[in-house]
Amino acid sequence: MDLESGIHEITFKNRKGHHTMQLDTDKLKRQMAIKFMSGANLAEATGLSRQSIYRILRGANQPKPANFRAICEALDCDPRDLLRE
Repeated sequence: MDLESGIHEITFKNRKGHHTMQLDTDKLKRQMAIKFMSGANLAEATGLSRQSIYRILRGANQPKPANFRAICEALDCDPRDLLRE
């Protein structure tokens, strides 16, 4: 996990094993700003706790795949918009 750059990994299980992607928290924060959404708003929209959202934003936790999808849905963005290139 690379906390300084705001990037950490999300591992998705598939039939052939694991596939790892990296969430870019800077991109997440930009998407939130575009949607005028605070951490508290995102928590409410996703059903996650405020603490969980803030830990994700700080890079202390990575979201589980289901939570990552909920974040993307709440922000109405493509998951690739939040991943490291």
